[in-house]
Amino acid sequence: MAAPLWPPHFQLLSSVGVSPSSRSFYLRTKGELEQELQAIWPKLTPILAGGARKYRGVKVAQLGEAFSANVFKTGSGEEALEWDDFQALAPA
Repeated sequence: MAAPLWPPHFQLLSSVGVSPSSRSFYLRTKGELEQELQAIWPKLTPILAGGARKYRGVKVAQLGEAFSANVFKTGSGEEALEWDDFQALAPA
């Protein structure tokens, strides 16, 4: 059986006390983000293909492996990695 192409869930590092109805702008914005992501997540799967695949989720274990592998590569300065980079550094 082939592994699914899309994870069944995602992880978002948010904050304590988030709520779409919070009086705090920060907590309200985080709460709205969580609410909207919960609503659209199932609809994103077919959209995140081709050039948009850089927005796909990366499993935490694969992310850790990719970071570990990337530390030992030659380079300097700041680097922005995207989905394809994580796949190349730590194939699932």
